[in-house]
Amino acid sequence: MAISMGQFTIHDYNDAVTLTGYISTNIQKYQIYNPDTDTVSPDYTSTNLILTPSLYVINSTTDIMTGAQTAI
Repeated sequence: MAISMGQFTIHDYNDAVTLTGYISTNIQKYQIYNPDTDTVSPDYTSTNLILTPSLYVINSTTDIMTGAQTAI
């Protein structure tokens, strides 16, 4: 079974703005295979996995990716 998960951090010490971001999903990020019933849970054929990126300026609650964009 292959398991994959990753994270990366970008530091830019020349700018005064600090950003933080992550990716959320509509269902769990992993599948479990049951060899007794030959099924996986969740079944992505019945419910598609949707990845949603989010990006925030530190000390702000406005998601830059989905909210109204403003000059930083």
